[in-house]
Amino acid sequence: MNTGTTVKPGGSIQPTRIRKEEFGLWLDYIRTNPYYLHNPVFEVPIVPTEKSASWILDGYKRDWDLLNAPRADVIVKGILNKDFVVELKVSADFNTLAQVMAYKALAETFGIVTSDAEMLIITRNISNTNRYLADLSGIKIHRLQP
Repeated sequence: MNTGTTVKPGGSIQPTRIRKEEFGLWLDYIRTNPYYLHNPVFEVPIVPTEKSASWILDGYKRDWDLLNAPRADVIVKGILNKDFVVELKVSADFNTLAQVMAYKALAETFGIVTSDAEMLIITRNISNTNRYLADLSGIKIHRLQP
């Protein structure tokens, strides 16, 4: 994967499209779980790649570039090099669930992540109803303390 903003080990970077409070969620998550996720790529545009069949067959790339393509907050590797599509929201709601599901489905279709990629939402607040819906949808929730 060569899109998005890659952080080099020991480097510090504030991605441009991720708000400061949401990037703070990422930093808090990394402090509490320093070894679980690695090789983060921030602000990954979800666009067809040359490796995907959709690039060749449907000509998505030509039309997709005319749009403001959706961007996943973070795509990261986990244990056993499993891909994770991560959404950072201070207060997660139903739209956050839909957003991470759409990003994962598109990223998988366009060859950005593998088919066994997982979804993760890092948040400080989420309702019980949305947490239940996330569990049903296979979305992992990591709730940080306020």
